[in-house]
Amino acid sequence: SKGNIEWALWSWNPITGCLHNCPYCYARDIAIRFYKEDLPDDPFQPVLRPNRLLSPNNTKQPDLSQITDPIKRMGMQNVFTCSMADLFGKWTPQAWIEAVLEQVKNNPQWTFLFLTKFPIRMAEFEYPPNVWLGTTVDKVHAVERAEKAFRKIKASGFSGVCWLSCEPMLERLTFTTLEMFDWVVIGGSSKSTQTPEFKPPREW
Repeated sequence: SKGNIEWALWSWNPITGCLHNCPYCYARDIAIRFYKEDLPDDPFQPVLRPNRLLSPNNTKQPDLSQITDPIKRMGMQNVFTCSMADLFGKWTPQAWIEAVLEQVKNNPQWTFLFLTKFPIRMAEFEYPPNVWLGTTVDKVHAVERAEKAFRKIKASGFSGVCWLSCEPMLERLTFTTLEMFDWVVIGGSSKSTQTPEFKPPREW
């Protein structure tokens, strides 16, 4: 489906739901608002949606030949994958992950963006080059595991983009190095049903 993120105009959610229970989570708010009838007991319970697995293959890619703006061109090719889930959550069956990655390998015309709070598990899999691997670091405790996981990913020979999302940045973060990452996103959080809007101090 079409999204409104400049660097990824498409989203693909063959899996929905997450058990992190982050208070600032926009995805959970969306699920509760729009998908209560789908899963009345818990709209954000992790679920595999097999009817969506073939969406990348069945969706016609826009003609990029006339697009000269690099950001727009990138956005039209990028697919934010499992934006309504954490694909590498400890609760996600390996078979679900493998089913998603199989479609990624079969659709090299798209670039698939992954973002997880479990980068150690993300590092256990192999990926084709049409993938961006990312992890969210919102607090200091997540820094060490992000560095450890992405050192392993880089050492594996992964040739795609490695990215870091410090969004929302809830604390001042200090990394030993950022050399494992090609791209960094920094930001706050929008208002959710549980938390107010938050903007990190500029000095952070």
